[in-house]
Amino acid sequence: MRFLTPEHSREWFASRSPWWNADSNPPASCIERIRMGADDITLRGARRLTQALLRWVRQHDPSECFLYVYEWGIWESSEDIALYSRWRAGLGDHLLLREANGHLSQHFEFADLESLGAMAISFGWGFDLAGCDGLRIVRVNHDGHVWAAATDEGQLRQGLDELRRDVQKA
Repeated sequence: MRFLTPEHSREWFASRSPWWNADSNPPASCIERIRMGADDITLRGARRLTQALLRWVRQHDPSECFLYVYEWGIWESSEDIALYSRWRAGLGDHLLLREANGHLSQHFEFADLESLGAMAISFGWGFDLAGCDGLRIVRVNHDGHVWAAATDEGQLRQGLDELRRDVQKA
């Protein structure tokens, strides 16, 4: 797994998605909020949710995925920075989250990415998850609300019903 600085993370997204940045959003027809099945999600449920999100974003090109943590420190009582730091150190990196909040994983590292997604959901962190082709992006905010976005309406609708069912089960 590669850990990217905020600047390199923005460059990664900008090279793949024309509307992903702090100043713009996809057209309304290309974004949809997905309701969660439960307000209080377990760690196991958070992992299942992450797996469902990963399946959807990497449907067209499963070679790599990118998880960008854009908010943390909001629900400090839910966070376990020591656990995250140990997880990251186990992957050979010792930077702080604020120094490198982008997580780029290859297909053989998806179990690590699932763990990160589960931690982020459990900790109340907001993150974006994208496949390497940039056709689909999922946003999970600090309250656990999920939005699915795509470069066009056809990309959004493809597999959305399955994603909704998976999110409801988590």
